[in-house]
Amino acid sequence: MKILSVRILHITIPFNLSFSHSLATRKETNSLICILQSESGELGYGEGAPRPYVTGETLEHSKAAATAFAKEMVGLEAASRKELLNILSEMGSGQASRKNPAAWCALEIAALDLFSKELRRPMWQLFSDAPQCKTVRYSAVFPLVRHEDLLGFCHFARNLQLNSVKAKLQDPQEGLERLMLIRSVLGKEVSLRVDFNGALTADACIQFLEQAGQYNITAIEQPVPKSDLEGLREVARRSEIPIIADESMYTDKGPEYLINNGMCHGLNVRISSCGGILRSLNLLHKCHNENLICQLGAQVGETAILTAAQQNVAAVFGVPDYIEGAAGSYLLHEDVCIEDVSFGKKGLVPISTKPGLGVHIDEEVLARWSEPIFLSG
Repeated sequence: MKILSVRILHITIPFNLSFSHSLATRKETNSLICILQSESGELGYGEGAPRPYVTGETLEHSKAAATAFAKEMVGLEAASRKELLNILSEMGSGQASRKNPAAWCALEIAALDLFSKELRRPMWQLFSDAPQCKTVRYSAVFPLVRHEDLLGFCHFARNLQLNSVKAKLQDPQEGLERLMLIRSVLGKEVSLRVDFNGALTADACIQFLEQAGQYNITAIEQPVPKSDLEGLREVARRSEIPIIADESMYTDKGPEYLINNGMCHGLNVRISSCGGILRSLNLLHKCHNENLICQLGAQVGETAILTAAQQNVAAVFGVPDYIEGAAGSYLLHEDVCIEDVSFGKKGLVPISTKPGLGVHIDEEVLARWSEPIFLSG
């Protein structure tokens, strides 16, 4: 396979509803789309979702980085699966790709999609002869909304018979009221996680834990600010409820530091924030080897491209402890592929056996919601 041309697009698709947490409010998706074309005319698609409050990536820096990566990709050749993975691993370990994970993610996914399409194989088969799971079961994520709107999200989850949900919280006392509401609708059997997105001090989180025991919380995500690693460690040490790190993965220390130093009980691995599929799989396996919780997460507003990439990661790794995302048809005014890869009844989505990512991209939808950034070849 030889890459003949590269296109980079900036896509913004409005949401059907506003999605808020303690760090941001979003009303539209904001992603970079990469499209690679081979000499045979086949197309490979990738997506990255830069989020400054998570990784520090600004959109403008991500655009510039994606353009630089695209120029390196033009003319790239790989004669085998092993050669391609070695090339992507080497490029993905560089300083530029580490500083711009979303931009690199878009290029890496596109290359994997293109190569697997050339082989007429699903993407996961570049890593494994057989999928480690045939279906995945998604959690719903409840944003920070008014209590009457939260009630609607609860009924949505109940109607779909979801067995796992996560609630965004900010104020501890109001958070307890939200938990009471959620349990009143969903009952005691549904797995309930909470995510503070760094809104609490360590002491405030420990106090919250003392009051929240009655609601049978299964995990708490990112209770303290991103840079308060010692606060994160202290909460994890004193909490009987597992503590999952998210934003704290993206300090200068990196996620491996959290794993190696017992800073938390698990990681929220998001493909775009981690810098692509190869890096995400590496982190998931490290978590698994250390008996840490493996949560395969998503940025709010990801299109079907990142959703399909996530489902391919699950096929390679196996079923994670929790998986989030696949909300395109519920959240986006319009998604970019012909198939609906959103979760359905009981949160279930089957693993695709179609070539590449397993989805067919609608170029008219891309054209409707995107602007070109770079074209080469």
